Amino acid sequence: MHVRREARLVDDHRCGVELSLAPTPNKSSQKNRPTHPTKGFRQIGGMPGTNAKCPHAPARGASSRRYHVKMSIGLPLGTVAEQRRPTQDDRAEVVRSVLADLSSGREFDEIIERLADLHPKNNTFPAEELLELAADAIEESDATRSHPIDYERIRENYLPERVFRGKVEHHRSHYALSAAAMIRGGVYPDLLDEVSWWHEDDLWFYAFFALVIYMRIAAERSERSFEEVARNLAARRGVALDQ
Repeated sequence: MHVRREARLVDDHRCGVELSLAPTPNKSSQKNRPTHPTKGFRQIGGMPGTNAKCPHAPARGASSRRYHVKMSIGLPLGTVAEQRRPTQDDRAEVVRSVLADLSSGREFDEIIERLADLHPKNNTFPAEELLELAADAIEESDATRSHPIDYERIRENYLPERVFRGKVEHHRSHYALSAAAMIRGGVYPDLLDEVSWWHEDDLWFYAFFALVIYMRIAAERSERSFEEVARNLAARRGVALDQ
């Protein structure tokens, strides 16, 4: 049983909740910083080959100002005010809300905005919950070493409406997908060691899309609807979705 570690850089750089330290970027690093995470969507229909009712991503250029959360950069230790730690109720609310929204076909931009409201500034939450749900979705797909999920072009095949651009977005997206697979395999990734170098506090954003991808894969491989997969994931956590 793993011990959940949330990223907190206040008294020590490897414990707790808040992410407030990162190297101050120089000019050369600025050109590789990601654009806003919600730019680059294009609207298409549901996934082929399944009876899933899948929500759509925001149209290109959709406003996302409200849920753009940046990481505090270059602050000395101890300068960030203590924030309330996410509670078990907070975690249950993330599971309930994201799965209910996905099963109902709510638009991606609306779901992301709701998740942003649950995301404390300079905090990895709710990335952990989303990655663990993604790991559960891999479990729902019955993937094994003899019958694995094919990772090649996984985003293009199962999330074609989301276009990732630049090295940073590609890296973060692949990291979230790999982290979920590690959790399912019984190895909990060192999230803090990775995201402490990110200039935006947005692991939760990429974890959300990893969840969508693995839920679509589970629906396809098990010949169930996307909604059925969502309800099974909720049942695993003892969470009832709204009717």
